[in-house]
Amino acid sequence: MKDYLKIIIGTVLGTILVWYAGAMLGFFPFMGNDLAVREIGFCTLIICTVIAVCTCIILSAMKKSDTEKHDSSDSDKPGA
Repeated sequence: MKDYLKIIIGTVLGTILVWYAGAMLGFFPFMGNDLAVREIGFCTLIICTVIAVCTCIILSAMKKSDTEKHDSSDSDKPGA
């Protein structure tokens, strides 16, 4: 449970930090006449990054769980 809490807190703080840095730089990589257009593009990038990172964490946890189940089933076989 503590690992999940660390991931959630890190994600929230990281998102706030990146969004603040983007605001200080005028949401630089996104061009547009209106600040709202640049902000929406920047926030979309942050959301996509958070989704990708969380997906990688979930997949690695699933792979680890599957490996542990597979290893335990191999040890149940005679001669292993």
